[in-house]
Amino acid sequence: MVAFTACVSILVFVAALWLLRIVPLATSAISASRGALETLGDKALDDLDREKAMQRASLSLLKIFFSILIRGCLAVLASILPIWLADRAGISDGQRVVEFLSRIDVILVTSVVLLAIVFLARRARPSK
Repeated sequence: MVAFTACVSILVFVAALWLLRIVPLATSAISASRGALETLGDKALDDLDREKAMQRASLSLLKIFFSILIRGCLAVLASILPIWLADRAGISDGQRVVEFLSRIDVILVTSVVLLAIVFLARRARPSK
């Protein structure tokens, strides 16, 4: 039951990442960074305008950072819930589940499987 509880925990974590829209938020951080770099290279702006634009970009990135941080913490907390519930119900020992999830082979296999799923899902989806 340790492996089953670990799988449920991983699925809850992935679902929370998706529901909390962390990946699109990270993409917006990359876009904001690119926009800031374009502003730096814009010869039409004077130094004061560049400075104001960079301050706006910095504030935007800071807000995105804290949003990702909070959402990431919520996703981790959500993934702990199945482990805690299984432990409380006597289905599996929470400590053993955490130890199982901390093993390098489990981390590597989980990462490869999830990346393969993402890759295949993107290939199956028609491009815009």
